[in-house]
Amino acid sequence: MTRSGGVPRKPETGVGRELVRFARGFDPHLVRFLRAHVHNAHSRRQVLYGVSLSGTRERAFFSRLASEVCGVPWRQALPLAVAAECFIASAFVADDVMDRAETRWSKPAVWVVWGKNQAWLTAELLNIAGHIALESVQPASAASCLRRALLTMTEGQALQISRHSACSKRETIALARNRTGEFVEACFWGPSLLGGGKFMTPLRTIGSNFGIALQLADDVLDFIGDEQTMGKPILHDLLNGQPNIVLAHALSGKSTAQSHLVARWLGKGTHNHPARVAPIIRALEELGSIDYGRMMVTRYLKKANEGVLEIPEGRARRLLKRIVDPALLLPIGHGR
Repeated sequence: MTRSGGVPRKPETGVGRELVRFARGFDPHLVRFLRAHVHNAHSRRQVLYGVSLSGTRERAFFSRLASEVCGVPWRQALPLAVAAECFIASAFVADDVMDRAETRWSKPAVWVVWGKNQAWLTAELLNIAGHIALESVQPASAASCLRRALLTMTEGQALQISRHSACSKRETIALARNRTGEFVEACFWGPSLLGGGKFMTPLRTIGSNFGIALQLADDVLDFIGDEQTMGKPILHDLLNGQPNIVLAHALSGKSTAQSHLVARWLGKGTHNHPARVAPIIRALEELGSIDYGRMMVTRYLKKANEGVLEIPEGRARRLLKRIVDPALLLPIGHGR
């Protein structure tokens, strides 16, 4: 499922500081909106808890940057940002139930606190709230692009969990585009439509390719990331038999002792254990699969940067330039 935490929570970085500052200003809008539309106190408590676990607000941040590029007032783009965060929170709450993930960002998942039935209802409430937020968006095409992206993301999730073996590299990239790329693209595209289509092509280029890179980086970090920083366990994709660019590379070549080791653990669904992690990581490094994953992340970030270069000089362009820096998603030496 779409487990990506997005832009790392590193306030010491320039982008991290901007993201933290943005989230502080954005969260009160999001909370007020949910309080206004979820009237039952028990349901409201669950919804607010669920949305608190949904990441760093980078999708709303992308909408803010796109609105700056297009000269669209933030008040006009705000409903798109609120809807995007409601939709992604809904997906994450559902993900945790299906993945049996007990924590997110080091806190108990919604289903752990209130049970699976209540978690499904929380996910549904957040999804509906997102559609309510879009009711005020004009032109309607700006709302439609986000709704279509949500549909594509959900279809991608359904396809992913139906897989019981590793996909090919091409299939894995296609899933990354569906699960994350198109939704992030819509976060950039929507504000452009609000502004009459200004800078639509470069903004879509940035969003689509950065979204794919985001998912592929998550794939790599599933093997070399730090659980506390990521807010979730590692080796999730391997042990649950889910598509991952590193696994796709490892199992695409000729049969070796290393690829046999990886295949043996694929889909085991067991809990992580330090003694089991090191040999798998070593095998993937020997196969060149982790380096391949890094290379693919860099490739899509370079494509995103081509869109950034078409954006006018200014604060938004400077931040976008930092966002598409490979060192932000996969710092050199990370996990080594």
